[in-house]
Amino acid sequence: MQYFAPISNPDQQAVEPFRWLTREVIEEKAATAAVGDPYLHPYIGAGDAVGGVVKANETSEDLQLQRIVSRCSCEIYFCYFSEELKTDAIEETGVPKVEQDRAIGGEEIGVDCVTLKHNMLEATSNSEQYEMVVDIVNNLVLFVDPKKKELADRRRKLRFACQMIDMKEMRERIVEQQCELREIVSVVRSLERQLFYLDTQSNGDVDEQKRRDIVEEMEDIKTKQLEVSDKLAIYISCYKQRQVDATRATVFDRTAEDDTVAALVRRFELSILNVCFEDCIWKLTESDGQISIAQLQIRNFLYTRTMRLDNSGEHLFEVGSIRVTNLLPDTIYRDTLHRDERVQSHQPAIRLTVRDMAPVGGICVKELFEVNIAPMVAQLTYRFFEKMMLFFFPGRNIHKEDNLDAVEENTSRFSFTRRFAGTLSMRSNKSGQIERKSSNSSGKNASGKQSSDIELTDIDKMRERADNNNFFLYIKIPEVPFVVSYKGNKEKNIEDVDRFSFLFPLCEFHERNWTWLDVALAVKQRCKRVLLQQFMRQKLLRNRLTGGPETVEGFNEEDKKRIVLGSTSTTEKKKKR
Repeated sequence: MQYFAPISNPDQQAVEPFRWLTREVIEEKAATAAVGDPYLHPYIGAGDAVGGVVKANETSEDLQLQRIVSRCSCEIYFCYFSEELKTDAIEETGVPKVEQDRAIGGEEIGVDCVTLKHNMLEATSNSEQYEMVVDIVNNLVLFVDPKKKELADRRRKLRFACQMIDMKEMRERIVEQQCELREIVSVVRSLERQLFYLDTQSNGDVDEQKRRDIVEEMEDIKTKQLEVSDKLAIYISCYKQRQVDATRATVFDRTAEDDTVAALVRRFELSILNVCFEDCIWKLTESDGQISIAQLQIRNFLYTRTMRLDNSGEHLFEVGSIRVTNLLPDTIYRDTLHRDERVQSHQPAIRLTVRDMAPVGGICVKELFEVNIAPMVAQLTYRFFEKMMLFFFPGRNIHKEDNLDAVEENTSRFSFTRRFAGTLSMRSNKSGQIERKSSNSSGKNASGKQSSDIELTDIDKMRERADNNNFFLYIKIPEVPFVVSYKGNKEKNIEDVDRFSFLFPLCEFHERNWTWLDVALAVKQRCKRVLLQQFMRQKLLRNRLTGGPETVEGFNEEDKKRIVLGSTSTTEKKKKR
């Protein structure tokens, strides 16, 4: 398997139809006589190695494709559970026997599961390609079909109704549904015979109106047939489940009926996606796709996504080990981030847990966002930090002066319910104004069309704002020791440190309506403030022990205020002046 992506997103949608890549690009080529070295051959020609650009005559001239993941092995495991019972292939065996010994952890519940495994990946991407991959994963791979959600709601209500009636009434309903299904099948076969005779005995003169009426009637009856068969399958499934529960009640203590309903809901409303690979080398490049910025080496990667039909679920990221290399020219630190080898631990280097609730008013609600990090060695420059922020957050203001790290200030804080009630009321008022404006301008000239376009643009902006924002109920990053080296953008900076033992502070935030950039900037502000405080504390303590002066040379009064009070307070005082 290999992955291709355009180097840049086209401004306008391509008018010409989509064309698949040719075999010459996809298939592996043998080394020619001109290039005998097998290690040099992938980098010659159209580019069989990662980062190679496909020739213009093989695709569109305006759209250049780049191989962002080189040829690699891929294993896909798919497991799917269905409610439909294939009664034709099942003999009448009755209720299965119940084992006397119950397994630890309860009964296993089967859920739909998809696992994608790569042994080794070699990838490259620029900022636009990375954004494209994230968009595909969020809107295609993790997409929940609204029709599937509606069908699941109907099934859940029917299942719950089956739990409320007795076995005799359920048997009667099963017989009724079977009789209704037989009648529908006989009607469908009768219509098929009418359509057959109409086509064969017309001698080329077919009554199109009559034929169209028969076809439409047949489609409606087939739709009803699917609904009845689906309902019958649920009745039979619940009936057999009730039989199993009745048999188990004679052996074990009878459990609550809610457990059975919850088990059925978990089985048919959950799905799991697993993505894992053993080794990955990922190069981050500039917008041209060739000049490298950094290289990430990731091992033992695991991503697990638990999805529910109401768009809630859980995310789990695990990275066994990670090494980030700075590939910018004239850099003083080459190894930017890697695990501290002095601390021996079998825990993953990075573990990220995100628990999602159902969206409220179109805004994603993160019930829990927790990051656990192993002890690390970080050697960073301001130039590298700026490049990384522009890569992951292109076109955004990464130098915000907002005090995102404020800890429970005196500002009035609203509860979760009131905050979203205000958001929903604002949107409802906005939609009401739009409806009134559109109704008033519906019978007017072209100026009315212009205003409707502006209103649609406002709605799109509101939807985009809701998609970009997340409401974090709880954010937690536990403290962890770091060995930090940092070089600012100037020759001498107050923040410059070299091999400094830094204790990453405990970061906790509650009920914040932030974007992902706001989360990164809030963590950065807190780390920067605590780093300066720890650095000054160790510097002063070292001077006391050695008998030297307690003042630190090179720091003026303004720098000392920044260390003690923080950067935001001093800027606010300047603005007041």
